[in-house]
Amino acid sequence: MLKKASENLTEKLLRYKIIETDNKQYYLYGIELLLIKMVFYLSVFSLAIITNTIWSSIFFIFSFITLRQYTGGYHCHRFWKCFLLSMLIYIIMILIALNLKNEMVVFFIVLALLASFIIVLRAPLNNVNKPLDVQEWKKYQMISIILVICYLCSIFIGWQHGLCRLTVSISWALVADAGLILIHDEKEMRKNEKENTQSNF
Repeated sequence: MLKKASENLTEKLLRYKIIETDNKQYYLYGIELLLIKMVFYLSVFSLAIITNTIWSSIFFIFSFITLRQYTGGYHCHRFWKCFLLSMLIYIIMILIALNLKNEMVVFFIVLALLASFIIVLRAPLNNVNKPLDVQEWKKYQMISIILVICYLCSIFIGWQHGLCRLTVSISWALVADAGLILIHDEKEMRKNEKENTQSNF
């Protein structure tokens, strides 16, 4: 549905000569990505209102997106898969927030600390579609570390002031980001093993 909509919009841009034919694929990709993001944020906003988790959602989405931007990690090859994975991660956060008990907060803080260790140790990961040069890698690594420190400080401040949902939402952002890094590493390891096996024959 969204692919068809992006194709129709691209054709209209071509018809009115707003874009050139040579750039059609780039605009098709960009429009589809924009539509997917709009649907995602609209879904998040709607769920946040329905479940009364607006602030938890804001803190989680902001933390998660900024981390993903600089740390890298597993990326789906299709937009709809990316949408479903993102929604799954977000819905888990909502379920945690709605069923949160005081004794669970410390558990998520410990998870956040472990996740932070993984992020600092492994980030940033190179994206095949957008490889980083040495200077960019160092820049992204520094920003990743700064973000982790800021979010850990926010977690402990929130915990000290009894803001349990805030604490857990940011903790879950760190955990989810670290999880996607580990998934990326696992897939790369399997890919390398497969290539090594094939080269031996």
